Amino acid sequence: MPAQVFEEAQVLIVDDDPDARIILTRMFKIIGWESAAVKNGQEALTFIEQTPPTMILLDLMMPHMSGFEVLTRLKGNPTTRNIPVIIISALGADQRLKRLGASVVLPKGEISVEKLKRAVDIVLEPLHRVDSSTPTHLSA
Repeated sequence: MPAQVFEEAQVLIVDDDPDARIILTRMFKIIGWESAAVKNGQEALTFIEQTPPTMILLDLMMPHMSGFEVLTRLKGNPTTRNIPVIIISALGADQRLKRLGASVVLPKGEISVEKLKRAVDIVLEPLHRVDSSTPTHLSA
């Protein structure tokens, strides 16, 4: 279970890289969002069951349970299917991610505060993703 738990998690960061979790937590704080962070998919599912967040930032490449599996389980569950998921990935699997229910894909290694803010704005503005055939892919 994550060390930081609060009454209402706004963002759940799921990444096996401890440095990435620290950086992303700081970036969310800069743009005005409280976050909690977990290191793997199973911790994420447990956390979400107990404290559903407003949105999830999910790494795809993790040991034990990949982000693909976490996303599939979230979107297959009526209780969690409407939680927006921002994917961070070095993979170019946009079509598969859209079919699985991803809202936005951020290229790992290219995340900035500005790109993160744009991704959050897109996730929170349903009009931006109504007719999208692929999740919004934010790059340079």
